[in-house]
Amino acid sequence: MTKSHIDVLLVHCYWFDNTSANLLDAHGNLQLLAINCLLKDGIEQIVILGGKIDPQKESLGRVMYKELLKNVDAKLLNKVLVIPNSLTLRQEVKNFYKLAKKNNWQALAYLCLSAQLPRAKRTYRRIFAENFPIVTFLTTEEILDNCGYEKELKNYRESPVYKYSIIYELLVGIIDGIPIVGGYLIDKLSKIYPNKGVLLSKIFSFKSM
Repeated sequence: MTKSHIDVLLVHCYWFDNTSANLLDAHGNLQLLAINCLLKDGIEQIVILGGKIDPQKESLGRVMYKELLKNVDAKLLNKVLVIPNSLTLRQEVKNFYKLAKKNNWQALAYLCLSAQLPRAKRTYRRIFAENFPIVTFLTTEEILDNCGYEKELKNYRESPVYKYSIIYELLVGIIDGIPIVGGYLIDKLSKIYPNKGVLLSKIFSFKSM
């Protein structure tokens, strides 16, 4: 399925980084580059649902949108819908599913970093059930590679952030992989540690990012 066959694409939001000029972590900034590429490539609509994971900051979705305002043509931004109502991947997918049903979106897509792809597919399979085949999964890396961002990708893959994301997804995947209750446990942990989204991201230091 090419991007011209996609009705709407959900972009996963990651975390904040207080040492970053725009407060977004490395993953979030890669997502911004990918969004720009997709909009220029003619994608129909993009949805961002990242919520208020830090009570001292605006929602992730709003922060990302403000950054897009600086670098993306205003006409293209009409294709970006921001509803900051989700703290975790599972909440994003559940809310995306509700939006898809409400708006009768048929050809859906999801964008995330490759390290997160297995967990994303598992989450979609649980929530979309028999409708799972209508979802196309795109990785940020493949979009950026096709868009000429080889240098940025090389720097990312050689950074501590990349190594962290691999470890993080392995550990979160253990929780998420628990039959029936895995995704529910992650949602509960996000309420205990709302400023980071989930427990494991509270444990790991973000200073290296």
